[in-house]
Amino acid sequence: MKQLSTKKRLLLVMIPIAVLPLLFACIYSFNSLYQRILKQESNFYKDIINQTASNIDFYYNQYAINFVETAKSQQLKDVAEYSGSVTDMLPYNEALLQLVSPKFRGLFFLMELDKNDNISGEPYNLISLTNNNFDVRIQEFVGSPIFEYMKNKKDMNPIFCVSPAIYGMNANRRPQFYCPDLTESENKIPRIMLVIEGRDFCHSLYEKNTRLNLGTLYIRDLFGNIMNVNHPYKDDYYEYDYERKCYVLNPGDNPNDPDEEMSFAEYRMLNTDETILKTSSVIALSEKSKEEEECLSDIITFKGKRYLALNAFAEDSQAQITYFHPMKQILSPINKMMAFFLFLTTIIVIVAVFVCFYFSKYFTRPISDLVRALSRVERGDYDAELDHSHEFGEFIDVGKSFDSMQKTISTYHNKMEDLVKERTEELSMMYEQFQQELIVAQKIQSLLIPNSQDFPFEISSMYVPLEKIGGDLYDIYQISENRYVALILDVCGHGIPAALITTMAKLSFRGCSERFSDPAEIVSKVNQEMANALSDSGNFFTAFYCIIDMKKKTLSYVNAGHNPMILLKKDGNVQKMESSNAVIGVMPDLTFNAEEIKFDDGDKISLFTDGITETRNCENELYGEERLLNIIRKYPDNTAEKIEQDLNDFRKDYPIKDDLTFVLLKLSK
Repeated sequence: MKQLSTKKRLLLVMIPIAVLPLLFACIYSFNSLYQRILKQESNFYKDIINQTASNIDFYYNQYAINFVETAKSQQLKDVAEYSGSVTDMLPYNEALLQLVSPKFRGLFFLMELDKNDNISGEPYNLISLTNNNFDVRIQEFVGSPIFEYMKNKKDMNPIFCVSPAIYGMNANRRPQFYCPDLTESENKIPRIMLVIEGRDFCHSLYEKNTRLNLGTLYIRDLFGNIMNVNHPYKDDYYEYDYERKCYVLNPGDNPNDPDEEMSFAEYRMLNTDETILKTSSVIALSEKSKEEEECLSDIITFKGKRYLALNAFAEDSQAQITYFHPMKQILSPINKMMAFFLFLTTIIVIVAVFVCFYFSKYFTRPISDLVRALSRVERGDYDAELDHSHEFGEFIDVGKSFDSMQKTISTYHNKMEDLVKERTEELSMMYEQFQQELIVAQKIQSLLIPNSQDFPFEISSMYVPLEKIGGDLYDIYQISENRYVALILDVCGHGIPAALITTMAKLSFRGCSERFSDPAEIVSKVNQEMANALSDSGNFFTAFYCIIDMKKKTLSYVNAGHNPMILLKKDGNVQKMESSNAVIGVMPDLTFNAEEIKFDDGDKISLFTDGITETRNCENELYGEERLLNIIRKYPDNTAEKIEQDLNDFRKDYPIKDDLTFVLLKLSK
């Protein structure tokens, strides 16, 4: 981001200022418009569906009155009391037909459950007042949920539904009214009045509300059976393929017929899959609508299409009216407006970008000239001149300041060349002197490492400092006839300061070893001297101080914060000499504890600093103590040389991060 030019930064600032308010205004407007249209459409269709529910209940209540009047009429009583032949019964049937024809739109049937059919011998009698092709299977009806419901409700209110016991002429989609005649007894149903309506009965209740054709309307009875659906329907302009369950465009069909309210594309949006009524969202909407006894709406998704779903419950007839309106059709006006505004926004953005680019170039031209001139100065052209032809306002003062600065820099440059040459020669001499002094310091430190002497044990050692001089030190010296000191220490830090501390520590340990005999007292005195010498410097070091008594075959040691040293027994067992004391040089008045262990001839003491065990390779693996022990066991001779070789093989090109020090003492007479 910091590498962007001023011109691009101006564009990044100006373009959002020009475009974002328009985008936010469009988004806010479209969202408000969407909510408003959705609310209006929902309220509009709620009114229509509520009206449809009212129409159903109107006919239901009218039929309920007519059924009660019919049940109380003399004509029905005459039919009920008649027990003669079918031929002699015709006058009674005609009288009953004259009574019910003005009251009911559909076909009237009378099921007498308390009589036997004198022709078929069935334990019931069916009277049809008109010629028709319907097969009313009373025995099947008696075992249906409708009859069970009728027995339990104990009133003469009709049941508005469809029944599987009616066959013929698309009976499964013909609404039916069943009304029990309870005028004689409330304990049993002697006869049932049945009216089978035409397929267009429900359709006629809402056909004037043509807006419902823009969606799919389902009318279901109280048992959930579909009595009516408006799509697919005989009045649909486009043909419906029942196998593929979709509308098809036949040759010669106009997909956008001007005389049709809906286009072919809008027909394809309609839901014609009745399984939508079994989805959880629609079931929940239906139950809530029935519970609250009002028309409710929700937006649902079915097979990748979104619908505005509405459900109303007709309280008297207990019919449910469910309507699905494609959201894509509702949003069509908004989408057209969005397309227009998107086109308009694109034009505005292009113009805004062009204007912003022009003004950014105009305002940044003096800055660009100044940057080019400064770049020449940066490359060493101190005689560079600034083009003042594009300057205006404050840039004129900037140009004058640049000219003044350029002259000053040119003067200083000429003087600085001589001064730099002089200082370079001085630094070269100082560097050479420092290198010589460093070589001397390196030689001095090498003298601190003990030379081969006539010790009663074999020594194998290595010392690899991180820099030319390091902060590790080991020392081996004799303090009495049979007693020897083995010392190793690791100073916190590297280079010359650490090397000076190792020198001081060596002298302190040697001096205290001459004056005292107890290892704990020796280390305590060394800590006191070093803490006083290193006070407020923040420096300290870890150390392992050990007195080897060749006569008693004991190791008396103090581990002051150092990593555990190892006594490798000749039988292969390992005994670690852990740290139980603080580091040296931090506080002067510390007390240190010594430990004592036995050794046998042929045992080995391994002294090392943590630089060895904490060496890493390019996979960030540690060299570790176990690998070190394996090399010691495998190579009893030239051990230090083998360890150094194995360390190099382990880390390969990965650099070392600390001084490397290792000493192996093979204890023997």
